[in-house]
Amino acid sequence: MRVVFDKVKVAAVILLVSLLTACTMDTSPSVLRSGGTTADPSATGDVEVQLVTPCEFTYNDVLYSVSSEFWDSIPNDTLNLYALPSGQQYLVLTIGVANGKKNDFYVSTSDFQVYADNRLCDEKIIVQDGIDSYANIASGRYAAIYGFYAVPKNANNIEIEYSQDMFANKVTIEVG
Repeated sequence: MRVVFDKVKVAAVILLVSLLTACTMDTSPSVLRSGGTTADPSATGDVEVQLVTPCEFTYNDVLYSVSSEFWDSIPNDTLNLYALPSGQQYLVLTIGVANGKKNDFYVSTSDFQVYADNRLCDEKIIVQDGIDSYANIASGRYAAIYGFYAVPKNANNIEIEYSQDMFANKVTIEVG
């Protein structure tokens, strides 16, 4: 009985140490470039990182390069399948992702939320050749994904929010 009780104590200690290690991991993104400036939010202890497009940042050994542009319509949409209501336009995000992790890494445009004047914007799924909204990237590899969001043409402020998971720090990118 004593051996079983000791094994339970050892398992409990291992579990506790594992949880403490996971909770104290540094998930702070590091800014490489944002409008020509460089910053390291982990050095300042910032919980939220503010950037302006185009920008690059690393986040848990993954390099992100985010750029944006506005489109009135989707090219080659002869049937108007992707037409937006009057007063709206597409915010098109091009997100380059380089996986520096030891394992495969999954990224999707659903990890990014876009807000126009503090209102969540709809992501539009565009089905055309060469337009991917997600990728499973092997270690050491690169992929580009594209996000399409319906935003008001008269929006005063457009922001992109990204976080790898609900426990990690958030990156906020202002569309410049």
